[in-house]
Amino acid sequence: MGVHGSQALQHNLERLRRSTADPALLIGSAKDLMVSVAKFVLKEHDLLPPKASFNQLRHLARERLGSSDTITQSRVDTVRTKQRMSVSQIL
Repeated sequence: MGVHGSQALQHNLERLRRSTADPALLIGSAKDLMVSVAKFVLKEHDLLPPKASFNQLRHLARERLGSSDTITQSRVDTVRTKQRMSVSQIL
């Protein structure tokens, strides 16, 4: 049956902590944790679809939390400004 809810989150956190010596396992564990978090968020809001891909779960959860995948122009400008400052400091 597997673990669900906060138990799944704890399980995936522990697995992530144990996998630091294996990069491939670390990446897989991080993805599993992201899926668990997304499912937890969606389930708490009664919005968990019966079948959804990783990207769909991530998008729905971020949307529910008020977070967006869209990069705003002001964020791009901020990054560019910081990059210019760093380059001028090096020169």
